[in-house]
Amino acid sequence: MTTIIILALTAVVVLSAVVATAWLAAMAGGAAVRMLLPSAHNSSTIYSQQKLAEIDSLIRRTRKAAGLPPIN
Repeated sequence: MTTIIILALTAVVVLSAVVATAWLAAMAGGAAVRMLLPSAHNSSTIYSQQKLAEIDSLIRRTRKAAGLPPIN
């Protein structure tokens, strides 16, 4: 009986080590990919001057409607 408990605990420890190693490898891989590849978020935030003016106008109208002071 004691042998079964020791084997079960050993299996839990080994399985935890395998999961932790896989998790750390995924975290390191994700960080490496983020450093090597251009960010999709950054490439999608390049707007034309017209689009920026529309966004600025929307923000100003929304603030005015909410009774907030204007932004410089």
